[in-house]
Amino acid sequence: MRTLLIAIVTMSVLAIGARFGPYLLARIGAPVTYTEADRDHDGWVSFAEGSYIFDAGHRSFQVGPETCTEYFALKDGLPIKRVCR
Repeated sequence: MRTLLIAIVTMSVLAIGARFGPYLLARIGAPVTYTEADRDHDGWVSFAEGSYIFDAGHRSFQVGPETCTEYFALKDGLPIKRVCR
């Protein structure tokens, strides 16, 4: 019984890690939501998508009187997210 419980808990932790692990790593690199990290909109953040978001830079720019921040992929310079305050 104890072995079965350990197996169930281990499988649950691995399943959760596989589902959200890349996203959690991506959160360190840029403040994005799970939907934004899921680049191909299949409901899963793959390791490739997580690494794409993780390798991100940011730059500030002006839009009229507002200062905005753009998060972009270092790999190709394409914008990931723009935030204006």
